[in-house]
Amino acid sequence: MKLKLAMVLVCLSALFYVAAGTYKASHFSIDFVPVYSGARCFVHGVNPYDAVQAQKQYLEGHGNAKLLIPDFWVLRPPVYPPSTLLMLSPLALLPFRAAALLWALAGGILLVIAVGMVLWMCPRRYFEVGALIAIVSLLADTPSLLGTGNPATFSCALTVIG
Repeated sequence: MKLKLAMVLVCLSALFYVAAGTYKASHFSIDFVPVYSGARCFVHGVNPYDAVQAQKQYLEGHGNAKLLIPDFWVLRPPVYPPSTLLMLSPLALLPFRAAALLWALAGGILLVIAVGMVLWMCPRRYFEVGALIAIVSLLADTPSLLGTGNPATFSCALTVIG
């Protein structure tokens, strides 16, 4: 019985993590702006490392101008490598809000898969402890990484999966 309850609680925590994070991401993906802008520059054939061009592409992609705080491009310079921009170019074809939502959804699902894989490897006698750690981890982060569009979500998830 404890095992089933632990699994249900982990699933509910994962669902809340993804739902809350993607909701926040649809309104506030400030860390995703440089990635998205650079990918849009890449797609449209302009310099993705020029902050002026990046900002122009972001705004043309229906980006929220309120996210561009003073010194935005100094605090979050466009420094992603060309391979990243190439990989994310399909997202650059979408409006910013839709791209941010998909970015958060993909990152959240990957992180939930990583948590599930760790729990799958956990010995049965320690499953409840592992489930508790998973629940706390998912709820403690909710929805900061997903909500800001931080690429660390992918890095963390893929590292754990690896």
